[in-house]
Amino acid sequence: MPFTERAVINIKLRRPLFYIIISVLVVLVLSFALWHVAIPVKLIELRIGELFLSKGIIVNLEGIRKGLFYSISVEAVTFYSLLEQGKPAFDMDSGGKGQSLTLLNLRAGLDLSSLVRLRPSIDINSSSGTGIVRGNLSLFDRKLTIEFEGIDLSDVGLTKEAGLDGKGILSGKGSFYLNDSRAALRFSINNMTLKDIVRDGYIPLSFFNQMRGYLEIHDSIINIHSLSFEGKGVYGRIQDAQLRIQNLQFLKDSNLTLMVNSDFPMPRLIDLALLRYKRSTGYFIIPLRGL
Repeated sequence: MPFTERAVINIKLRRPLFYIIISVLVVLVLSFALWHVAIPVKLIELRIGELFLSKGIIVNLEGIRKGLFYSISVEAVTFYSLLEQGKPAFDMDSGGKGQSLTLLNLRAGLDLSSLVRLRPSIDINSSSGTGIVRGNLSLFDRKLTIEFEGIDLSDVGLTKEAGLDGKGILSGKGSFYLNDSRAALRFSINNMTLKDIVRDGYIPLSFFNQMRGYLEIHDSIINIHSLSFEGKGVYGRIQDAQLRIQNLQFLKDSNLTLMVNSDFPMPRLIDLALLRYKRSTGYFIIPLRGL
């Protein structure tokens, strides 16, 4: 093939590639300009607030800043729960009373590999006290997946509202489906020292130093599929229970099954209190009353 013909062919092949490169650069420049000029921080804060408010949660953002190419950083994010009537379950000006969870140094940005898969998503990294929180929000199917590890219960106000008053290290993972208000959560609490719960029944949490659970949330109902407790010489389990998320009351009667052996140092006073629930040696069934 003559040199001039090869040169013409090379030019024809390079021209589409040149246009593609220019098009990609134009898209990147326009996207960069849109993000840094046309989308103010206040609008981002408003949209995030509206998203959570539609799910019954108030979110307060402090120190929000935009980063490169659709990424943000937030110094502190605090989530507050709402009552069923749509009113706050606390006074937000009362020194943080009633707050559910505070995340520090949150970083969120587009997962570039998700763009290649045509399923855009946002990676999230943060901390809560001594623990860490990682997540991914799929913009394709509006699903949020999170993993959390080493979080002190004292940093999670919602656990105290749920009656878990004391200390422990919380870890787990969950999925939240934003389209239809569903969630699934698997968690564990280790090294725990909690106060007993005397409400809708007697749950002797002070007996245990570990907890494992799997629950699902749909609309305003918490479905406890499995909740187990372990301690020295003692084991407890709650299954197939339902609670209303606004006041954490049992919606139907359930039971706490309690099994103890000789290794458990049962105080005499507690032994007498549990006597009416005794079914056999070391075996108790404690009723949890529904509405």
